[in-house]
Formats: sequence, C-alpha cells, structure tokens
Amino acid sequence: QGQNQEILSCDVCGITYKFMSSLTRHMVTSHMNPEKLRQQAEEQRRKRENNYKRYLENRKMYETHTPSYNKRVCRGGGGSSDPDDDLA
Repeated sequence: QGQNQEILSCDVCGITYKFMSSLTRHMVTSHMNPEKLRQQAEEQRRKRENNYKRYLENRKMYETHTPSYNKRVCRGGGGSSDPDDDLA
C-alpha cells in the first residue's frame, strides 16, 4: 500500500525521509557550507534592496511625469469664489 510512495533519500549520506521538507532541512543543516548560505542570504538581500530602489525611482519618475494632471485636479477641486465657474 505504501509502495508507490517516492523514497526521498539524501544524495550525500543516503538517509531516507518521508517528507521533502525534512530532506531539505537535512541538506541545509548537514551538507550546506555555512559560508555559502551566508553568501546566498547576502545576495538575496542585495537583490531586494536593488528592487526596492528601482521601485522608488520608477515611482518618482511616474510622479514627475504627470504633474500637470495632478495640479489641474487640485486647482479645480474647489476654493473658487463662484461654484459655476467650473461649468462655463
């Protein structure tokens, strides 16, 4: 009955696991170089920071490209002495 289950075994030391998450955890804790893990974490952090910077720059660019629309909405929004001025 349990024969059709795929056997998950460690390529390095041959230990078998029931769950992929267990095998992954074993690989990371037993066979991964801590220095390599640190490098990967650093790379991910750098990528995240670059993506965020790019996002901020794009947002800034978008905001500076459409100021006329924003100003027009703000100016026409109210504060004029006669409300019928906008309809003329």
